[in-house]
This record gives sequence, structure tokens and C-alpha cells, in this order.
Amino acid sequence: MRILTDREFLAPWISYRLGLQGPSLTVQTACSTSLTAVHLAVQSLLLGECDTALAGGVAVDTVRKRGYVHQQGGIYSPDGRCRPFDERAGGTVPGNGVGVVVLRRLSDALADNDPIRAVIRGSAVTNDGATKVGFTAPGVDQQTAAVVEAWAAAGLDPADAQYLEAHGTATALGDRIEAAAATAAFKGALGTGRIGIGSVKSNIGHLDAAAGVAALIKSVLMLEHATLVPNAGAGRPHPELGFDDSPFHLIERPAAWPEPEHGPRRSGVSSVGIGGTNVHVVLEEAPRRTGAWAPDAEGAPEVLLLSARTREDLSALAGRLAGALRAPKAPSLADTAYTLCLGRTPMAVRGYVRAGDRAGAAELLAELASGGAVALGGPDPLGEAWLAGEPVVREGGGRRVALPSYPFAGESHGAYRLGPVAPAGEQPEQGGGGGDLEQGVRALLAEALGLADADDPEMTYFAAGGDSLTAVHLVGCLRDDFDLDVPITLFLEQLTLHEMARRIVATGEGDDSLDALLSEFEAE
Repeated sequence: MRILTDREFLAPWISYRLGLQGPSLTVQTACSTSLTAVHLAVQSLLLGECDTALAGGVAVDTVRKRGYVHQQGGIYSPDGRCRPFDERAGGTVPGNGVGVVVLRRLSDALADNDPIRAVIRGSAVTNDGATKVGFTAPGVDQQTAAVVEAWAAAGLDPADAQYLEAHGTATALGDRIEAAAATAAFKGALGTGRIGIGSVKSNIGHLDAAAGVAALIKSVLMLEHATLVPNAGAGRPHPELGFDDSPFHLIERPAAWPEPEHGPRRSGVSSVGIGGTNVHVVLEEAPRRTGAWAPDAEGAPEVLLLSARTREDLSALAGRLAGALRAPKAPSLADTAYTLCLGRTPMAVRGYVRAGDRAGAAELLAELASGGAVALGGPDPLGEAWLAGEPVVREGGGRRVALPSYPFAGESHGAYRLGPVAPAGEQPEQGGGGGDLEQGVRALLAEALGLADADDPEMTYFAAGGDSLTAVHLVGCLRDDFDLDVPITLFLEQLTLHEMARRIVATGEGDDSLDALLSEFEAE
């Protein structure tokens, strides 16, 4: 069933699972894929096709440690280190990663009091066409054009930048062409050396389709924290790049990002794809907002509603929230209650605290985190309805604020398990009792889904977090470990894990009967 695994279906699958109804498309421009996706998402927002957009890229080749064979003249580094624009640069290093950004129109984000990390002022995409020496080689002119067009779309001059997050593969040809293209685009600052330059590939390697969004995220964080970050292990710039008479300097150590005399901090982010698709995005630091924090106002106590998949996760979530409410400039209790009620997906395991101020709420949350009762601070009708699983409607207004996210366990590899379900020789034999085989299948389901066991008679595959990738993995394990040939469509049905295990065993037995019948025909 390639419809479940081909990359073309990733975007619509996410839309299906999350209930998203705007434009949903998979982009492919090689190494510049994810930054191209960001550009297209920006255009969709500006056209009014959607109000919120998710854009990013995925590049996961393997979860196992893997090396490569260095070849003289190839693109890979001889020592496993990626050093963009450095005098020791010798090539790139592959990496795995996933990156996604959430985009909204600035006016909407400000109106809803969304946390804003940075602002995209403009973006542009070009292609080298036939103006370069070969299909896989980069080109100077259209890289320059992408930068100039993006800053023009922003209504700014490239010389207004203080930093450039470059594609920066650390290859001999790539770095030289990019440096030449960037120097031509930022010529308004020529000879000043005041624009810092770097590449996140020195930290995490080349993430292929996710490389552009990784660069964007790095630059956003630099703006948010007003910090200029160097390349990992940065040394002196390569002498052949001509940085001495250029707008750029290679950042050598972490430093505060000085506030410009005119305007906010700004940076550019570039991404270049094999085949010639060049992307550039103009970033600006988030607008400063005042009045977001205020002392606790006197009024009626607030009810903070929490939910999670397990009691352990609920405790962890309560502990995180307690810490957030104790932090300096913590959000108001009313805004916290508003965000928890309207900005979180209700889950099965629930709790609530009722308090009149942040300090009291933090104390009760800490008690809940340490294993206390799931209802603290006195009984409340809204909270009791919440515990009963009833729909709740919070009275009163509020604003969405940044709160701790869900405490994902982190230790489960899910479909990408690194070891067998059980040591060799301990798998149930298909020739034994059907109950033993079914128990073995249940154990496999539980391990793949990251569950302690699969004994909950009401738990469904999808409720347990199952998806198409896990299904592909399970089909292979059932075939290899149990000699059961199960169609992947079985995992798309709304079945409990108990019923799924029974169906898997029955399907496998049916296939064996068919094989026996075919063998009998062949013998005759």
C-alpha cells in the first residue's frame, strides 16, 4: 500500500489526522524543499487561502548510527565535520531531522496574543535554469536574484541585515558560489564586514529536505534571544572566499546581537536545492509588546483543567505548569485557565486545581505532580464536569499564552525499535496453541505502540497512537517474527487491539490454509 508510505501523501495524511482543511501539498525541490514550503505557506496566508499554516520538511534516512565512505573530490567531509566557509572546510556531512514552523498573519497573531518568535518580512524563489555548468551545480546569478527579490518584497534593502544564515554545505564549489552570490546581493554593505554569516549544517549536518527549515529555526532563535551564534568549531574564513573585502564576517564566538541604530534586528536565510531552486527568506525580530504581564488581579478563583494519556504524564504536566507559574513574568491565572481550556486537546486522564492566585495554583499543581488527588483546591462544578468527561464551557474571557507543552515520554522508539520484541528462540510458535500466538501478537502491538501492555479491551489501534508508518513496521515484524502475512489495510480499520490481534491470527491461519491448498493442487 504505497499510498501510506510515499512522501507525496505525507501532507494530506497530516491534514486528515489533524482535521486541517486548507491547501495541503507536498513540495519537492531537493535540499531547498522545506524553505520552499515556507515560502508557499506565506503566499497562501497572504492570499487568504488559510489563516494558519504548518510548513517544514522531513529527512530521516535511518535511526541507526551510520557512516559513509569518503572519496577524494566528493561532497562528503574527510573527517566527519562540516565547516562551512572555514579554511578547513572539506565537504558536508549527512544528517537526519524534522522541522515544522507554525505561520500566521502578523495582524491575526497580535490580535490573538499568540507567542511570536519572529516575523517573515518577505521571501522569494528562483531557479538557475540553464545558466550554470551542470544540472547539479549551483549558480551565482539566480541565487543573487532570490536574495534581492526577497528583500524587495519586504520593502527593505539587503544591507539592512545584520546576519545571513547561509545554505553553507562546506563543499568547495558550493561555498564559493554562495559567497559570490551573497556578496553581489548584499553589495550595499560591501567592504564593511558587518554582516555575520553562518550555517546550521556545522551543528547538525545536511538535513536534505529539512535543511532549509532547520536554518530558519536557528535564525529565529537567534533573533528571539538577540544572540549571534557561531558555526560549531568555527575557525578562520577560507581565504578564497574573499571575506576581507565583502559584507560578511564569519562569527567566531557567541556574542550579544547589538540593537541596530535604525530599525529592528534582521536576518536573511538562504537555501539552495540540487537542480537549481534557490530560496531566500527575510526575518525580523518579533515586535515588542508591553503590558503582557500584570500582578494577580483580585477576583473569583480560576479552575485549571489538565488532561493526559496516563497518570504519569498528568503528573509531569502538572509539575511543568507549576514551574511556569512560579517563573518571573508568568502569565495571569485567567489567561492560563483560558489557554488550558481552549488550547489543549482533551484526553482520557484528567485533573484540575482551583486557586485564586499563581502562587496558590503552583502549590496545588506541585501536589498533583507528586501524586496527590486529581481535584485540588475545593470542589468546582466546571472541574467536576471535566473529570466526568463532559463538554465544558469556560465563562469569562482571556488570552492564549505560552504554556508548557505535553510531556512526551521520549524513551519509546515506536516503529523504529532498535531491538527484537523478544530474544531469538523465545517467540511463540505458530504451531502451538492459538492463545500463545495471540498473546505474542498482542505483545508485538504493545511494543510497537509504546504501551506497557495491550490488555485494555477498549483500546483501539489509533487511540494508542498507531499510524501508517507503524503499520508498515508491524506488517514486516508479523511476517519475519511470526510468519504471518497480514494485509496493511487491517490496520486502517477501527479495531480494538484485542480484536486486531484475533484478526491477525485468523488472517494468518487463512493464508496458511490457502498455501496448503495451492500446494495440493501443484502436487496433483
